[in-house]
Amino acid sequence: MFESADLSWENGQPFSRKYKDIYFSKDAANEVERVFINPTNFDELTKENRLTTIVELGFGSGLNFCVTAQRFLKQKSGNHLHFISFEKHPLTLKDYQRVFNNLPSKIPFSEQMLAQMPPRLAGWHRRSFESGKIQLSLFFGEAAKGIKDLTNRQKVPIDICFLDGFAPSKNPDLWGEDIFLMLSKNLHKNSKLTTFTVAGSVRRRLEHVGFKLERIDQRPIKRESLLGTYQASSRNKTHSIPQKVNILGAGIAGSTLARHLADSGIDVKMWDPHGVASGASRVSATLLHGRLLGDQSYDADFRVKAFHYSHNYLQQIQSFEKTGVLQLIGPNMNQEKMTRIKQAYSDSDDWLQVMSDYEASSLAQVSITSPSALWFPDGGIVNLPKLCKELIDHPKIEFKKRFMEPNRTQTSILATGPSNVEAYPTNTLETYSIKGQLDFVRVNNVPEIPIISNGYTIPIEQNLCAIGATYEHQTLSSQMASKQNIETCFLANNPHSERHQRATRCVSSDRIPIIGQLDENLWISTAHGSLGTSSAPFAASIISSQLLGWIPPVSINVEDIIDPERFKKRQARRGILKPLKPTNH
Repeated sequence: MFESADLSWENGQPFSRKYKDIYFSKDAANEVERVFINPTNFDELTKENRLTTIVELGFGSGLNFCVTAQRFLKQKSGNHLHFISFEKHPLTLKDYQRVFNNLPSKIPFSEQMLAQMPPRLAGWHRRSFESGKIQLSLFFGEAAKGIKDLTNRQKVPIDICFLDGFAPSKNPDLWGEDIFLMLSKNLHKNSKLTTFTVAGSVRRRLEHVGFKLERIDQRPIKRESLLGTYQASSRNKTHSIPQKVNILGAGIAGSTLARHLADSGIDVKMWDPHGVASGASRVSATLLHGRLLGDQSYDADFRVKAFHYSHNYLQQIQSFEKTGVLQLIGPNMNQEKMTRIKQAYSDSDDWLQVMSDYEASSLAQVSITSPSALWFPDGGIVNLPKLCKELIDHPKIEFKKRFMEPNRTQTSILATGPSNVEAYPTNTLETYSIKGQLDFVRVNNVPEIPIISNGYTIPIEQNLCAIGATYEHQTLSSQMASKQNIETCFLANNPHSERHQRATRCVSSDRIPIIGQLDENLWISTAHGSLGTSSAPFAASIISSQLLGWIPPVSINVEDIIDPERFKKRQARRGILKPLKPTNH
């Protein structure tokens, strides 16, 4: 965790106690247009470009983003906007809301931003608006660290820079020449830069890295602001992206990928010989919840970011029912781990709470004896077949009910299980099939919310619950699987299984999903195991970012642990090319 913004409110305006400076003037929204947007010829630029990329130093209240997005939407074009911003001290959600409530005029787009604000977790976050037309990449932490990462991994050049940190005298770290030099590596000739400050030290540094500067008259509000035009040519103005993409697999991994790419303007052809949601995604009742680790590992970072991204993404889709999810002490969650998780995310009461047995019982409306429980208010129930069908209902997505033959000349993505993956030259991947079963049972006392203990219990309708799911390292008969689900479920009175659903999960040897580039023109999203509901949408965001040339919403370290190449590297170190069995995690 890191330090959040420390605000005071002076005459209704937010003031930073740390930097002894205001966030914006009373003329806030007009100031954004006048100082940052208008001098760049924003309207002409965004009409001409299929994609306009803006980088901002100092996200602050999010005002610049909201005003820019609102201005962009007025054009009603088919183009896209990618807004990248950095913030060391993010506000609380309550403070963000107070900022926009206190503005003299309403900014309609602020409601969308506030509904999707990421939690205060260090690193990259990605949020999508207006069916993918507007993308926000937000980095929480030291700007220098985030900009260095951007320089190394963002392939699409920056069109416009907004420099809007606190005054150089108050926050010199954000105005150093090292920052400007790193930024310049992502610019193309004629990239624009705007800033409120005209301080001599800032002007000299900007000129030194290659900007031609001019002063913009801002009277009577202030005397001047700055407009910079980059004179060098660090990057080509365009980045080659595929016009068409093939996806093998129409489960949640393939469907979320297809929708992310289609929303970005790419034509997608999906292939699955068994139909939509035919594999592990055939399950009609599964959960989105935080399968957290509570340590400092990159796997832990991946899981918490995946949960938040997927909740944000799925809440815009009808097939997701936000109910909250209650996790009790059980085989995968002892008291020590629960305490560790809460300590790791201590600044998280808006999305994670620890409850007593009394509080949990009151919430679930059933008797709970677990001494404590984790409450995920953003969790919920997902009907996977409905979700997949809803996602691929898009004019740029075509579905073919047959197998996709390997085609090295076209960009293709494998979003399927081991049997199909093995048909491709990917024998270094360590993937396995694990069968599982979900049972539907009638009971008198149905909990009000989904509960996870030895397994999970999902309320479906009056007197009907879904329980499960088995994790069968050795395949069980359906009768034995039902018996196991009933014996280990939260429910009392030994309910009878009315029906069941069986499916097969794909898992990797290290129990971490496989996400990224596999070969030339070949990508993969697989081995999501029991994490699929949270990890598959996040994987779609990662792979679509890589294909589009955008900074992915994960650190380079997380990219490494999900990288398909990791198995080849491990096998080389072991001196063997034989897959290992999955490890428990």
